[in-house]
Amino acid sequence: DRAIGGFPSPSVILVLVDPLASPELIIYNLSEGCYYLPTIKSPDIVKNELEVLGFNSIIIDSLEDLEKLNNCKVVIEFTFGIDDAVRIRETAIKNNLVVCLVVLKSYYDEKTVDQLKYICNGIILVEAERIGERFVYRFAIPKMIGGLSMGTYIRYKTERSTLEIDTSRDIV
Repeated sequence: DRAIGGFPSPSVILVLVDPLASPELIIYNLSEGCYYLPTIKSPDIVKNELEVLGFNSIIIDSLEDLEKLNNCKVVIEFTFGIDDAVRIRETAIKNNLVVCLVVLKSYYDEKTVDQLKYICNGIILVEAERIGERFVYRFAIPKMIGGLSMGTYIRYKTERSTLEIDTSRDIV
């Protein structure tokens, strides 16, 4: 089995993000050296943020551009319907793609999110939790068919344009 960027290929990964969790560092990291389709933020804003944070991604304009890509990873700000998610999955299989569908928490109703979770063969959760006077950022990978899932949350923090993962609880 081939892998692209550490994910089993072909794959469609749902990346469910809380905007308070500074998810850009994780999202842009996923798109490093690959393709990015912005639909919520303008391409100019995404290009600027990628540059400021030190990432290099190729901006694509539409879902139709997926048909032209092969053996690579694509990150999509997903604002489309369930039929589009199914079509993206079929294209990923046909063209050996890893596609990360970034969905903002609460963007869709619960039923639609559940359908996306079922369609996708991987799920990454990126969340923020308020504890006292500060926020704690964390992520988990509860589902990864053909890959490594992580059923427990991993904390991370951001400093300027870097992402630091807290592995202290895993150190003996």
